[in-house]
Amino acid sequence: MAKPTKFVQACRTIERAIDAATKTGTGSHKTRAAMMTELGLWASTFYSGDSFPRISKLKLPWSRWDQELYMAGLLVAVALRLHALENISLTKARFYARAPDADIREVDKLIKKAGLSIHDVVRSQHPDVESRLAAVRERLDVRLEPRALEDMLLASAEGYMVSPGKGRRYTEVFGLCFGSVRRKTVEKVAKAVYVNVSRVATQIRAKATASSVLPNAGSLASQLHIGNQFFPHLELVGDYHTHPYPSLTELNASRGWEYSDQDESALPAHIKDVRGHNHADPLFSLVVAVARGGKASTSSRRKAPNVVHISVGDLFFVIGAYRILLDGSYDRKVQLSVSASM
Repeated sequence: MAKPTKFVQACRTIERAIDAATKTGTGSHKTRAAMMTELGLWASTFYSGDSFPRISKLKLPWSRWDQELYMAGLLVAVALRLHALENISLTKARFYARAPDADIREVDKLIKKAGLSIHDVVRSQHPDVESRLAAVRERLDVRLEPRALEDMLLASAEGYMVSPGKGRRYTEVFGLCFGSVRRKTVEKVAKAVYVNVSRVATQIRAKATASSVLPNAGSLASQLHIGNQFFPHLELVGDYHTHPYPSLTELNASRGWEYSDQDESALPAHIKDVRGHNHADPLFSLVVAVARGGKASTSSRRKAPNVVHISVGDLFFVIGAYRILLDGSYDRKVQLSVSASM
């Protein structure tokens, strides 16, 4: 039998604490019923423990759970909202929301024990759940303005063309994308998100090798702080990093514009760091594959909706755009366009 998830463990710990607290005493049956209702709502509405007066008095690690179970609680709430509002099965809703099956089954049991209906739960959910649900439905449209594109390609070219020494030929590069966001809605539901990227800030202190790059927490803090002074009208919308290759042949053979397993596994930590500065989650990541060997030209062309090729002299860049999902993973539901002044 698989080990219970942290979310399931927390739900069961709370239920055991409720059982212990209502084992005896006048009115214990009614008290237990009221506390079980709060548990069902805590597990399904994305509100923190201190929102529920009865169960919050139990001596449990509520503050730690608010942090550790943030994403798990959100995905469960989104899945339940999809199930109720889109009239689809709970299994399909769980798949779309990317919520663990074990978490959904546990919450479904708690809701039934509490005598709640799925519509009772959805009506009680935190307002943030609706905005997060929009991300499941919507399509992302990312446009790189000339200055942003040029800044990104300049840094990518330098990381590729200038040796860092110690026998290394090149290194990867990482940076942040700043811009504006507009949502197109139909009947109050987001159908498309348009992101205009105006500025790109490359991290000088990111820890980079030829095959990896780790964002620097200090660089993130300084870029967000100074960026807010220079361009307060823009927000952090995404990030980029490079994948350098010895030749164009190797770049194409490896599909270097695709994100790696390591890229995706590092994403949740980056999102957590961004949240720590009271910023909304970034919407996308760009992978910029770069190699020598292209025809000497200045041109761009589309390979896929989310992939664009750009040639600058004898350098060949392939930019892949990937949408960041609720659970800190990627998909390709992105339309990428570039506006080059070259």
